[in-house]
Parts: sequence; structure tokens; C-alpha cells
Amino acid sequence: MTFVRPASHSDLPTLSAIWHENRLLQQQFDSRLRLATDAPARWQSAAAAWIQSETVQMLAFEKEGRLLGYIVGQIEPAPPGLLPEWVGVVLELNVDAHARENRVGRDLLIALREWFAGRGIRQVAARIIGHSAVEQAFWRSQGSTDWMAWLWLKS
Repeated sequence: MTFVRPASHSDLPTLSAIWHENRLLQQQFDSRLRLATDAPARWQSAAAAWIQSETVQMLAFEKEGRLLGYIVGQIEPAPPGLLPEWVGVVLELNVDAHARENRVGRDLLIALREWFAGRGIRQVAARIIGHSAVEQAFWRSQGSTDWMAWLWLKS
């Protein structure tokens, strides 16, 4: 059986491993990404706060008792003066590297958009790592277009 459901605290060790694996893969393509030695523990701490937040939804994808991915969305104010005043922002979407063909990401995104819509949020943006061709291809296949960009200033 396959389903998307709210993530729970007991899911965090597995979801942390998925997050960590994806960050290690991305690090190969962008040397600016540096992981703290305790990165998985820090991520789990942040994820525990997301689960408790009223403005954040963290969903997990489960298939036959196995967690294959997760998505985190947050309701945030739009930049001042822009409409709509509130937008949904996908903070993270990570899928087990061995489960990408199972439409896990698409199903997670559909469920998150439904959560946003239930709160009156129709505009959704996603934060992605710019050099990740896989992430860019996924988001473009979902109808995404460029909106704003973050630029990294070298120190």
C-alpha cells in the first residue's frame, strides 16, 4: 500500500538518512555546500520543530511500510508590496535515491499543494539548489518557472 501522510517524530531517523544522502550527492556538484559533522542531528532537530509548527506541513511518502521521501512546506509572507500577501514555500523535497521512478515527488507535491489550498494559499514557490539538474528538471516538469533567485556572495 502506498500513501502520503503527515510525518511523525518516529519517522525522523529514516527521513534524516534520506536528507543526508541527498545532501552528500548535491555536495558533489556544488562545493559551496558543506555539511556540519553533526548535520543529521541538526536536521532532525529542525524537522521536529517543523512537525510542531502551525505554518509548516511535513509529509512523508510511505510504500509497503517503507519511507521513500518527504516534503516540507511553509506559509510565508510574500515580499512587501506584492500580491498575494502570503505564499506557500516548499522548503525541502527529498526522495530516496532508489525510489525516484515511483512518482514519489509528484505525489508529495500534490498533497502539499492540497494542504496549502486548504489554507487559502494558491501561489507556491520552491527553494532549490541552483546547480542541481535533477531538481530543476523535476520542478520544471511540474510547471514551475523562474521567479526569484538567491545569489551566493563569495567571502
